[in-house]
Amino acid sequence: MTKAPIVTCSGNGDELEVKKDAIQEFKRLFLEKTGNALEAWERKKDFQKKPGRFYPLDIDYGVKDSSRKKQLDFTSNKLAPQLVELMKMLFIVETYRF
Repeated sequence: MTKAPIVTCSGNGDELEVKKDAIQEFKRLFLEKTGNALEAWERKKDFQKKPGRFYPLDIDYGVKDSSRKKQLDFTSNKLAPQLVELMKMLFIVETYRF
């Protein structure tokens, strides 16, 4: 496995070159980790899942409109409180939003 070079920006006008280098490095890592070129994923076709490699997932967290959210009621159940807290932590999507 090859190590990625450390890229620094000196502030002397070479930001464009640094950006190009960063994009090239990302493309190289994407190919190394997935076995597919980045362009295949951007076009959403010709991307093949390869054994032992990463596969990007598109995740839809649903509508952001709070008026349409269904409120979960964890108060009327017979589960242990610790289990209820675990379920809240795992299944309430807002927990994962940044």
